[in-house]
Amino acid sequence: MLYVYNCCKYNRKLLRSHSIRRKAAAKITFLAGHIHKMMSYSDKSYSNISKNLMNDEEKKDKSILTIHDVQFSDGYSRNQGMQDICGLLRSSEGGREGRWAISADARGIERSFKFKGFKKAWAFMNIVAAESVQKNHHPEWSNIYNTVFIRWTTHSPIGLSELDIKIAQYCDDQAKEFGEITTDNTREDLGADKKLVDNIVDIARDCGTPKKSTVS
Repeated sequence: MLYVYNCCKYNRKLLRSHSIRRKAAAKITFLAGHIHKMMSYSDKSYSNISKNLMNDEEKKDKSILTIHDVQFSDGYSRNQGMQDICGLLRSSEGGREGRWAISADARGIERSFKFKGFKKAWAFMNIVAAESVQKNHHPEWSNIYNTVFIRWTTHSPIGLSELDIKIAQYCDDQAKEFGEITTDNTREDLGADKKLVDNIVDIARDCGTPKKSTVS
């Protein structure tokens, strides 16, 4: 009788042990499946991040205009214009280590000039203004303390003209005379000055457009 009891007791332990093992195996299987899903999601997330980064780089590359995108004004030979502008443009835009960038509409060139202080910046603007009056050609520009942002473009006929390029070269020459402080030659240098000029140009265009009369 005692032998039967012990056998039953042993069998219960054995069954309990098998049950524990089955539960443990089930938990391990569940965890393994969960980990597999997490790794799958992680791979997908990594893939999405990689795709987004590649798309951003492609957009960035497409947003950078080059010398071949420039729209020259009527009457100015494109071949001549590309030769003339090459020395002014940055290498990233097809130029020869110049400091000018192509404007967003591809109809002009723009850059920032930085000086030791406001006095030097203002003197530089005065000399450029005098040249502009003499040439009867005005820039789109702004001044914030020691920094001057200039954009040259021709409105009639629309596009980049020979005069734009000549006076841009004049700006470079005068900037050296006034002790321009050169910084890293990147598009990010344009910064807030470019945005300020864009806003002012938009306002000026709105002011110059006659409003339609309304009949009451």
